[in-house]
Amino acid sequence: MPQHDRAVAGKAEPRADHRRGLGSAVSRRTPSPRVGRIAGVLIVAVLVGLGLALRRPSEGPPEHLDRSNPPAPIDLTWPTQARPETGQVALGRTIYDRECASCHGANAEGQPNWTQALPDGSLPAPPHDASGHTWHHSDAELIRIILMGGTVYDPNSNMPAFAEKVTVEEAEAILAYIRTYWGPRERSYQAEQTRRWETIREQVMPTPTVVDP
Repeated sequence: MPQHDRAVAGKAEPRADHRRGLGSAVSRRTPSPRVGRIAGVLIVAVLVGLGLALRRPSEGPPEHLDRSNPPAPIDLTWPTQARPETGQVALGRTIYDRECASCHGANAEGQPNWTQALPDGSLPAPPHDASGHTWHHSDAELIRIILMGGTVYDPNSNMPAFAEKVTVEEAEAILAYIRTYWGPRERSYQAEQTRRWETIREQVMPTPTVVDP
């Protein structure tokens, strides 16, 4: 190789090294704004995907939900109609359907115009739900009417006595079923009337003291 060529070749290598050095320096520089924007978009996309995954119903609510102020509980108070029947209430419904529904209605609604007297002076069968007056009376009064007939309450009543068809326990079951048609106010009032009646009965007819012989 001619001496000039060797000299040129000898000078070329430092330039190559210099370019490689520049390349290394460039590679260590901060990424360009465009690269930063692309990376930012990718990060946001990943975060959004994670957020959607957390919201999947199968994995429950997100952990960031504020539980310090939970929603008001759902009102599950039974309406003024019959509740699911078990035990005494179920027995009461059976007897009511057999002995009472024909006059007082399948749903304790009573007969039409029950507050208006008939030509014979009697009143139609009243409703036993909250719209009537059954809940105005104590258990003792109602059981007495069931067993002895409506005349113990109203001399003009046409309600027959059921003592030959219904026992005291069955009459109590009928009342347990009828109460399912009342709201809290009616049940509370009727319970108070029952307590008052029991108090009066104990005062008038105290329990006799049993003396051992």
